[in-house]
Amino acid sequence: MRATFVLALLGALGEVGVLTAQAEPSAQAVAASLLPLPEALRARAGVRVVAPSGVSVLRPSTNGLMCTADRPGDDVFDVRCYHVEWLTVMDYVRLLRQQGVHDSTLAARLKDAERQGVIRLPDSPTAGYRMLGPISAFDARTMSAGEAIDKWQSIHFPFRTATELGLPLTPEGIMPYVMDSGTWWSHVMIVHRPVREP
Repeated sequence: MRATFVLALLGALGEVGVLTAQAEPSAQAVAASLLPLPEALRARAGVRVVAPSGVSVLRPSTNGLMCTADRPGDDVFDVRCYHVEWLTVMDYVRLLRQQGVHDSTLAARLKDAERQGVIRLPDSPTAGYRMLGPISAFDARTMSAGEAIDKWQSIHFPFRTATELGLPLTPEGIMPYVMDSGTWWSHVMIVHRPVREP
């Protein structure tokens, strides 16, 4: 219900549009979007496309996970999957930022939206999965991502701190660590190779 309300609001404001089902989903786009997920979760996960004209569902989710397809036309391969409840929060944040809301006031705006029933901040951890790297490292023929594409998972705990979770704030090798501790975007990063120096 909340997800439907937020999506309707996004569409009404002309920012990201209302979810619609495409008549002929692209099998390749669906398969590529599911790559960040473990194989056991792919069959029932949903896939959507985010474009300037709106958000379109290529395939609905039946396990609570929704993957966002890579945007064509650039040199980056970027696919990510989140729990639909958390994705609703992320969509709402994107709307607020498009309206010019500063990051310093996001927490208060999100809590207000939750009190009004517009969104629901998850009260339990939710998982995220992502692949990001050069499009040249993605092989559409074999539907595989090369070594140049980073792969990681995240566990989202809104407003929880690294101290509460007993984890460090900075990466060390492949040990889990917390990003944005204490904020709405607080999450544990699970990486599979040492984080590259900027």
